[in-house]
Amino acid sequence: MPASSTNEFVPATSTFTPQIELVEVQGEALHSCAAALAEVPNDMPFLNDKRFQLNRCLIEAPISRGAITTEKGDLYIRATLHDWSGSVEVEVVEDACVQLFGCKTKSQVLAACDDGTLSTQLKRVNVRGVLRQDARGKVRKFVAQIKVSPESCTISARAMRSSLGLAQPVTGVVLAAPITRVAQNPMHGLTVRVDTRGSAETQLLGAHRVLLLVQGTTKSSVERVNEKDDPDAFCVTSSNVKCLLDEGLGQEVHLELRGYCDMDTMLDFRLDMETAIVMVSSLESEGGRCAAAVEWVRKIEPHNLGQMRALLDIEWKTALTDLGTTVLDSHTSPARPEYCEPDGQPPARKIRRVDSDPQSPAR
Repeated sequence: MPASSTNEFVPATSTFTPQIELVEVQGEALHSCAAALAEVPNDMPFLNDKRFQLNRCLIEAPISRGAITTEKGDLYIRATLHDWSGSVEVEVVEDACVQLFGCKTKSQVLAACDDGTLSTQLKRVNVRGVLRQDARGKVRKFVAQIKVSPESCTISARAMRSSLGLAQPVTGVVLAAPITRVAQNPMHGLTVRVDTRGSAETQLLGAHRVLLLVQGTTKSSVERVNEKDDPDAFCVTSSNVKCLLDEGLGQEVHLELRGYCDMDTMLDFRLDMETAIVMVSSLESEGGRCAAAVEWVRKIEPHNLGQMRALLDIEWKTALTDLGTTVLDSHTSPARPEYCEPDGQPPARKIRRVDSDPQSPAR
């Protein structure tokens, strides 16, 4: 035995580093949703990439350097995507890793990560990606483009229903809803009430976040909550806020909104007498009063209120009622290959650009 040899056993080890071919997302894509993508079998055979687009999503992702970079230093993120139908696990790659955090460059992402300020966008986004079968035969869901969802859009009940196919909504939804459809459940946390077809009863579906369309009726109050010498932090409370989506149901419902912010975002959280879309993460009921924890606020100009109310009405009614079930273009299960094939798909399943919606002839 050579003098340099030893009797010690050295295991042959290697660290997995994702090697991903370029993801091409330009051109026409199939309109889908989280629940449908989650139902695609891991062993479904694909001869080539299947391009998809999901609109008005929220993405949850880790923010530590080890969880967002490979050993080579490339950005690569395993994330959870939420939309009106539920949630699905995806792999965020290429430019989408930067777009996910609202940054412009990779160096900005890493700098924010190192100083503890990195966070995903709370605005809803449109995403583009592909379904791809890897060398081991496993179907992977890559997201390669992310763009903030445009405020001016046309939401189609037909397109939403067609994207779901024969799949069923699953827990983890993010959608607009009237407050009378939202409940805080001891077992499931934040939930929304979904109609049961053929019955007057509703069932609870777990929600990740819910968007409310609200209007203030009184001045908001601001309380400083940070300790001396700590960064500025405030609790903004808006009382007796009117829920506008409930008005369309013939109900006048009010609640209290509470949100935490810094000096830069205080004006957003101060509702006062203005109208806004607010994203809530939980509800509290005490003494007959309802209070919602607010994470994000987007003020609505008076001249845009009518259009916004109409769009959000279509969204929540399609997701939580039977609206759109009689005009389905697709009765295909996402578990079947036909769901992912672009040929023969109706207009409601096709999207040309990341910042657009399907061209559905009947909304």
